[in-house]
Amino acid sequence: MRFRSVLKIRPVILIGLFGQIFAYMLALWMLSLDPYFDDNGTLTRIEGHQLWFWALEIGGWFAVVLVPALLVILYLLQRALRTIR
Repeated sequence: MRFRSVLKIRPVILIGLFGQIFAYMLALWMLSLDPYFDDNGTLTRIEGHQLWFWALEIGGWFAVVLVPALLVILYLLQRALRTIR
């Protein structure tokens, strides 16, 4: 794969990809800051091997909101740039 071919990837695909990656990283970071959950009134620590699965679940829900929001921002920026030209 040549570097020029990477530069020709459509912005929509890049935003989708980086939005997914950012959502999963954000979820893992949030869970790492506070790895406890309330289990019937008792604080229980999330174990390391379960932390990854929790991050995937929460990151997936973040991506449902984050990726469309980034695509709307891209659309608005492209539209604003077209009106300026």
